[in-house]
This record gives sequence, structure tokens and C-alpha cells, in this order.
Amino acid sequence: ALSSSLNFQEDTQVYCICKRGATNKFMIACDGCGEWFHGDCIGIDESQGKFYERFHCVQCVPKFGSSVC
Repeated sequence: ALSSSLNFQEDTQVYCICKRGATNKFMIACDGCGEWFHGDCIGIDESQGKFYERFHCVQCVPKFGSSVC
């Protein structure tokens, strides 16, 4: 899965289930839809995120299956 501590200081787009902007905290992208999620909002910290081979958000699980570590 694509995961990173991203710096989106100039970005005004909203992300995640919380619909807030990006932060300097850990975020992970869904490999199904490409949406970015704050790790804090979905209960995944950066140390866990690096083990995901594929991450699927709750909306993509029915179509693509569960996340794979």
C-alpha cells in the first residue's frame, strides 16, 4: 500500500472520512479508490501502515476485498 508522512501545506483539498485537509501526520491511500485517509481517523499508525501490501478503505472492501498485510 502507498503510505507516507506527507507534507501538504499548500493543499486545500479535503481527504479522509473526516473530510479535513491533509496534515503533517501519517496518511495512507486506498489502493482501490485512491482516497487518502488520516491514520488517526482509521486506527492505523505509521508503524502498522508500512506493513500493508494493499490497503482498502471500508467502501472498497466489497469490491476489492480486505486489505493485505
